[in-house]
Amino acid sequence: MLSLLDARMGEVYAGWFSVSARKVSAIGDEAVLLPDCLVRPAGVAGYTVLGGGLKSHMPVVFEALGEPLLSDSNARPRAGQVARLAWQIWPSNCVSADAVEATYLRNKVALTSAERAAVSVKR
Repeated sequence: MLSLLDARMGEVYAGWFSVSARKVSAIGDEAVLLPDCLVRPAGVAGYTVLGGGLKSHMPVVFEALGEPLLSDSNARPRAGQVARLAWQIWPSNCVSADAVEATYLRNKVALTSAERAAVSVKR
């Protein structure tokens, strides 16, 4: 499964995951990249793509990866689903709250005026 969020500035936040009945596991690291730079991980044949980044970049994503088996650009996590996933791994994969760290994929969150002007000239 590919989780895809719109990162703005023409990019997407992307993460590949293996999903089974009882476990969700990351396949590699999450990334922020241009949608035409998306690549399927080795061994991933058919795939499902979920998330708002698909709506913004669908043609480019499909061109880069091929058509998915299933896609849903409106998919959003729900608190109950997250709680069920947490319950499934607890206590075997628990860490203390002070050991939890956020993953930051981008330090720059906006284009400068000059960068925006350069992008509009290219279009």
